[in-house]
Amino acid sequence: MFTKLANLWEESRRIGLDAFQYRVRAELSRRLGLDARRRPVREFTPERWLQGAPDGMLRRPEEFYAWWRARGGRLFVPEIRDLADFYHERLSAEDREAIADRGVKAARGTILAFRGWEADFGHPPRWSLNPVTKARWPADRHSKTVYSGRIRQGCGDIKYTWEIGRFLHAADVLRAYALTGDRRLVDDLFVQIESFAAENPLYQGPHWISEQEAAVRACMLALVLETLRPTDCLDGRRVVTLLVQLAASAEFCMKEAELARRCIANNHLIAAALGLYLAARVMPWHRRAGRWRDCGRTLVRESLRTQWWPDGGYLQSSHNYHRLALSYLVWVLRLAELGGDGPLAAAIRARLAPAFVLLNSMIDESSGRLPNWGANDGALFCPWTSCDYADFRPLVTSLTFALDGTRQYDAGPWDEQLLWFWGPESLQARAVHRRPADGSFPQQGLHCIRQAQSVAVLRSGPILSRYGHQADQLHVDLWWKGQNVLLDAGSYSYADPEAHAWFQSTRAHNTVVVAGQSQMVPYRQFLFLGWPQAGTFSAPSHPAVRRWLGGWHDGYCRLPKRIVHGRLLLEMGEGCWLVIDLLAAKHASPSASVDVCWHLPDAPYSTADKCLQLELEEGRFAMAWAGLEGGTIRVESACPDRPDGWHSRYYGRKGPALSVHLEGRLEDKLLVATWLGPAELRPVLRCDPGGEQVTCGDLSLSMNSCFDELRRRCR
Repeated sequence: MFTKLANLWEESRRIGLDAFQYRVRAELSRRLGLDARRRPVREFTPERWLQGAPDGMLRRPEEFYAWWRARGGRLFVPEIRDLADFYHERLSAEDREAIADRGVKAARGTILAFRGWEADFGHPPRWSLNPVTKARWPADRHSKTVYSGRIRQGCGDIKYTWEIGRFLHAADVLRAYALTGDRRLVDDLFVQIESFAAENPLYQGPHWISEQEAAVRACMLALVLETLRPTDCLDGRRVVTLLVQLAASAEFCMKEAELARRCIANNHLIAAALGLYLAARVMPWHRRAGRWRDCGRTLVRESLRTQWWPDGGYLQSSHNYHRLALSYLVWVLRLAELGGDGPLAAAIRARLAPAFVLLNSMIDESSGRLPNWGANDGALFCPWTSCDYADFRPLVTSLTFALDGTRQYDAGPWDEQLLWFWGPESLQARAVHRRPADGSFPQQGLHCIRQAQSVAVLRSGPILSRYGHQADQLHVDLWWKGQNVLLDAGSYSYADPEAHAWFQSTRAHNTVVVAGQSQMVPYRQFLFLGWPQAGTFSAPSHPAVRRWLGGWHDGYCRLPKRIVHGRLLLEMGEGCWLVIDLLAAKHASPSASVDVCWHLPDAPYSTADKCLQLELEEGRFAMAWAGLEGGTIRVESACPDRPDGWHSRYYGRKGPALSVHLEGRLEDKLLVATWLGPAELRPVLRCDPGGEQVTCGDLSLSMNSCFDELRRRCR
């Protein structure tokens, strides 16, 4: 009982007492059915939702259509012919074929879920379907009662069902239509839109649970409306259907934004703000447009003030969520520019500038990828390029154009995002390559060293918010010749309890596990307790060490031995790195197990003489280690019966990886050294039996001062 009370007290402190109390009241209101009474189900009748249109005109759709076309509210969308020109002039035949094929499938209900795998919902879509388990969410229940524990157990991951309701696949249909001119694609898309409106009234079924889902859907339907405006694909009935959905989504965001502001206050809040600001822009004639605009603007400004760190980082410890939040802001920026809202546009640019520096520091330029760091739910809000989901170049080049009107890269498929946001003139902008550089971002807790063909990132820093954490202090991500040779396992699925627990645990990261425990205490699905202190750590100077990174954390001070972990990452030459792990315990007994975990790509390998060698297309890459006398090495590949040995780049899908474990025992201190680099450059590596000296080729380092510093940090 005491432990439960202590955990509740810590949870309330981490969330904030006001937010905790508000969330408790909201949950009680939901469970008692009060929310369902306050938020009655509403049908999509035009007269209810399109207030501001001339009286009686909504009953004459073609008159309304002519009236609507004469009004303002245009979005930042390119002409169909400009899209077609881009595809024919700048993309390969293979890319054009992929655009057409994906669009045809999306129009018939087979969408590219999370931009990584196909999910078939049928045509018209079965809106409540989980395409993986084939279970269905109750489509006739009030949205406030759909997402209950018992229903979740039977229906699986609701994100799989939400993926069709977001209408992100509408961009695939529009791109295919621009390329082929096939009117049937648009007709099939409107079958889906009209089916959604008929089967999913407001506050009924699984698609009206989250303000973020409603806002994303509104953005995609606005994209359909404005992209097709100059064509003959629209008529009065279709325009009314789209505008009703936009207005209903805006009203939903107005009502649900307070929960997002007070209890969630992350990307959900920015999405709700975007949904409101967008509706005001698209329907400036609507009677509620002024309230939508003012509320959306206020929420955007609040998020700019509270959700971003001075170093360019984001309060959700994840590159994927960082990209999502920045994409929302770019949408708002363009809407503000079009609407003449200069102060809001300037405030957004002030946040984009440091964010670009952070992302550009971490990026692998040959692939556009960043480390698979933090929670990765598959979100890609701007799905309108031929780049892979994991490629951040579309966002990065959008940031530079938004900041100073230049492009970060030479011409490539990533430029299509510029075309959608800023039109064909943006494609002529000068390319100014700002070369990625070493970077240290203390609030975000990421530190990076770059070589010509290798990039190393160390995760070490304070936990400043409760969102999206994984127990990954001192994780190292390493890229070599464009290959992610030390990788983060990812996320896979939030709704699979066993897999979710493993993917966010310390064992799923390239760091040290003590006594089989994670660095923090798992508590709720998205919340750890027992947050560690963490910071930078000094390395002894040596002329052979070019550059280094160092960090420490005290997450294992909660164990009886009171252990502090320190890690040094040293650059040893082109493509060569040395990782030194130091563990110091306040109490020598009892001993504790230690597991130095490494996760590598699935590739042929061999082990001999404390060395593992990978056979990659880029060459032979080796990992050698020293220390842990009397310990063992264990190499595991993917097994269906356990999560260890898996890697997930795309939400809902996992693939094999190698999981390497260097295992031993800790008494009062422990020193382990791991060398990584091209196999032909492997040096002689030793740790002295006393655990205080590391020798790597001609380099010899004493760790006495490092152990002294760690002992001072033992609480």
